[in-house]
Amino acid sequence: MANNKYNLSVTEGVEPYKLSIVDGTELQLSLNGGQGPIGPANTLAIGTVTTVESNVPAAASISGSAPSQTLNLTLPKGNTGNTGATGATGATGATGAAGADGADALRNYTAAYDGGTSYAVGDHATYNGELFYRTDSHGGNVGDIPSNGSAFWDLLAAKGIDGIDGIDGVDALWNFRGTFENASTNPFLRVTGNLFGPTSESVRFRDLPYDGIRNGKPSYRSGNQVCYWQVPSDAWVLYSVEDDPTYAAWYTTTEPVSSPELVTVWNPATFESGTVVITKIDGENFELGDVVTYGGSTWYCYFPYIFDAEAPEIPEVGSDYWLLIAAKGDTGSAGADALWNFLGEWVSSDNQVYNIGDVITYNGSLYYCIDYVNGTIGINPEAYEGVIYQLIASKGDTGATGATGATGAAGATGATGATGATGPEPSLNVTDNSNTSITLADTDNNKVIRCTSASSVTVIVPSTLAAGFSCMVIQAGTGQVTFQEGSGTTLNSFGSLVKTAGQHAPASIIRVASGMYNLSGNLI
Repeated sequence: MANNKYNLSVTEGVEPYKLSIVDGTELQLSLNGGQGPIGPANTLAIGTVTTVESNVPAAASISGSAPSQTLNLTLPKGNTGNTGATGATGATGATGAAGADGADALRNYTAAYDGGTSYAVGDHATYNGELFYRTDSHGGNVGDIPSNGSAFWDLLAAKGIDGIDGIDGVDALWNFRGTFENASTNPFLRVTGNLFGPTSESVRFRDLPYDGIRNGKPSYRSGNQVCYWQVPSDAWVLYSVEDDPTYAAWYTTTEPVSSPELVTVWNPATFESGTVVITKIDGENFELGDVVTYGGSTWYCYFPYIFDAEAPEIPEVGSDYWLLIAAKGDTGSAGADALWNFLGEWVSSDNQVYNIGDVITYNGSLYYCIDYVNGTIGINPEAYEGVIYQLIASKGDTGATGATGATGAAGATGATGATGATGPEPSLNVTDNSNTSITLADTDNNKVIRCTSASSVTVIVPSTLAAGFSCMVIQAGTGQVTFQEGSGTTLNSFGSLVKTAGQHAPASIIRVASGMYNLSGNLI
């Protein structure tokens, strides 16, 4: 190695350390330096703490240089916790001061709305099942119909929905018994037996219902048989022929008996002795639902009871058995006496007299005479209606025609009449037609149509020809005739042939039914 001079330099912080020689020679050195001195302790302070939504991840960052740095945190929210227990009720606060008195309410119910009425603020009215409040008098205008949203009315109560149908009620207990007197308090006298008179005919008696009071005792009647208490003989008397005392029969019993009993019937003037049986029958018992009239009112039995003729339960307000359902009405004023004397059909005569009140018929109507007339020729009810006669019932409309009666049996054949004169010879209506298209019409009935065209001819048969239609078509020219069905037409022919065979060939058409025709003749 040459005796050279070298400069040695160490670059701090470079490993491995390099030894550089000035002339470019490079040596590799490995040096282990000693442990350096302990540095100062680092201080970490809490910086910002940011709360974010629960779906954002947590994050942390450090700012600043050692030994003094700052920790910044980003923390997500936690889930909501359970509700805590309710706290104790706080003490009642002090009462506040009284508020000022409110204004008096405007409230005036006027019932159903009337389009011709002027309404003021505060009026209430119903309309179509709803209640409205008037908020603006609108200058007293009429015709402001209430409605929800109106400038003059507020809806207070809307119409409710319809209720459901109620269930069917039970059948009512209702049995009309007539008057209470006839149904309960009036017993019957049932009289049976034979009473012999001058003609020795047997008279059979029947039940005699109550007929009022005679001589302080009940009387009984049925038809021309009457039984009542006779004074001073103190016996029941029977009049059996038009109440004629000559035919009286005295019963030897002093009261109607409650059970059958034989008694003697006698009349010293005309009757022989006979026997009858008298039975007293009390009224019926009353059941729930019985209805009677009493004192002009109508009563309903709502609790059944057994009728006691000696102490009857009279229908009255507060009764344990009777309920008043219709009270007696006030007595009406007396009406005028009616003048009504029906005399039948009106009579035209110089001597016929009609008075006020006479009623007659004329031409099917009923008339009342309102004035006196003596002599009626020309003075009929129609001519003098409103002057002498008043129409009270017009003639009714003619009734519907009754059903036709059965056809009667055929009468005998009459003699043959004389032969009539010979009628005229029938005429034949022949017409020529040169058209190539012909539509038959009702006017062609019974005609002979000669088709004279040299070209082909089409005859159309419509479905509308009248019943009985028939005609003849002749191919008079060289043009062949073809028959064609119209709309709705059925055309029948032998072999379904519908063309004429040649010049001078005839064809006949006959209507056999509605829309149906028969074609015959010299056809191919």
